[in-house]
Amino acid sequence: MDRLLFHPDEARALLQKTSAHFVRWANRLFADGLPLGVLVGAFCNADVLTPELATSLRPMLVDALSQVRGPMVFHHGGGRLARLLTIWKDMPAVVGYYMDHRDDLKQAREAVGETPVLLGNLNGPGLSAMTPEALAAQAEALLLQMDADPRFVLGTSGADIPLDVREETLLAIPRAIARHAADRAAAGDVG
Repeated sequence: MDRLLFHPDEARALLQKTSAHFVRWANRLFADGLPLGVLVGAFCNADVLTPELATSLRPMLVDALSQVRGPMVFHHGGGRLARLLTIWKDMPAVVGYYMDHRDDLKQAREAVGETPVLLGNLNGPGLSAMTPEALAAQAEALLLQMDADPRFVLGTSGADIPLDVREETLLAIPRAIARHAADRAAAGDVG
């Protein structure tokens, strides 16, 4: 961040070097059979970047992503992503956005349009503090909120699910999804 704010030439050189590595690594993974890559934008979310800094970084990301030979999901990286999605939308190779649990999914959909997939919105690191009933209710509420969105995938927003999360708590997620799907089918909505 120091380089980005106060030493732009050094930041540009560093970003060019890391971008080249990212492109080589991603393309090697895709060549070896990776079906989908995830770009963890730890320094690309609104908890770290201002819109002005994000706008200044977009050309380098667009350049790097235009060289990637496979589909990518842009991950929030531990911070809120929705407020910067108007800057990060329509980038090459990006087919979806993995949202933080604090992001507003409707706002995110408005920002990126109807084509990209939106994923996430359950707080993975917070699951150990939840009962199965509370998690099921939260999952069902999110599914109802995004019911009209065919390109939404419910999931945990953080990859870090604590080891002490009880199995029945985790199983509340697929059970809520199955219940929601059954309710839709019973209502005659199979889409």
